[in-house]
Amino acid sequence: MNFEYCEGKVHVVKEGDSLYKISKMYDMSLALIMRANPYVDVYDLKVGSEICIPVIMEKPEKQKRPITMPSLVPDLPTMQESIVSYVIKEGDTLEGILEQFDIDVKDLLKFNTSNKIWLKPGATLIIPEVSDEE
Repeated sequence: MNFEYCEGKVHVVKEGDSLYKISKMYDMSLALIMRANPYVDVYDLKVGSEICIPVIMEKPEKQKRPITMPSLVPDLPTMQESIVSYVIKEGDTLEGILEQFDIDVKDLLKFNTSNKIWLKPGATLIIPEVSDEE
């Protein structure tokens, strides 16, 4: 077995399967499958072996939830904001995320705790919901 415990679906390896092919079959990033299967030999998958396909608890689609955000910068007031929680996918770019949510880097940095944004698949970004009323 390539995993200790599987929170998700167990895939039985068939002739011709590769981790890349399996990742595309389940629309799952290769990195997440490899993380869920730390003992898998990526160069020698055995027919009949079991691969854990993890369940993503939080979908990458926009999930709105109102929260009260304390000010991260002393001169900014505490405000009631609507935010979106976004899980980074393989291949995401900063420019693409900014365009998708129609925000700028300054707004993205305001709601994420560091001055740097790491686009690591599986990481979550907090994105302010931009309203058209101004």
